[in-house]
Amino acid sequence: MIQTWAIVAAMLVLPACAMPERTMSHAAWMQEATRIWPGETKARVIAAAEAVVKQSDPRDIQLEYSRQGFMARRKFFLYAVLATAEGEDRWTFHASENSEGASASVRIIQRGVASSGRFSERFRENESYVGSFRLFYARIDYMLGRRADWITCSDAARKLELPTETPGLKALCTLTHQGADAAPPARLPPKASAQAIARKGPPEPPQISAAEDED
Repeated sequence: MIQTWAIVAAMLVLPACAMPERTMSHAAWMQEATRIWPGETKARVIAAAEAVVKQSDPRDIQLEYSRQGFMARRKFFLYAVLATAEGEDRWTFHASENSEGASASVRIIQRGVASSGRFSERFRENESYVGSFRLFYARIDYMLGRRADWITCSDAARKLELPTETPGLKALCTLTHQGADAAPPARLPPKASAQAIARKGPPEPPQISAAEDED
């Protein structure tokens, strides 16, 4: 049964002898899966993160919003001669702000069913890959105007100093991500312009709850 999921996992990431680096402690998770932006606002950070997630697979991303951020779901189906897999990537993104700036954290879970021949098994994986976190936040920095370049999946290992054979970009860069190396979204307006628009805009819409990952 484990062999079934191993075959599908190999289809979703680049072939390699070693596994990508993961966050294996709370301290490592805090370093890679969270960020602080001095002088930024929660609204801008959430908008940037939403644009990054949508760009990765525009046709298959579905979002549920909350005051703290959003939950994004991406359905996928993968077929090969020896195995198939179908399932869902689930992103939970939360942001907050204080007088000094904004901060955020992200959690990425993948789950589904892998099949090979007469056998099938369910899988659930915490996608705590260092590479995925770094690429996600580098793209957010671009959207906020804090980084000059949008990093593509092809350039991520080199620009983010990740292992070439095992960059760990599974959350944003696989065969099933239609936007893996697509052009970047339009950047957010500069912060001063965004604040002026916000002052003239409509009131904040009512909250739409997003359930946390519970399984």
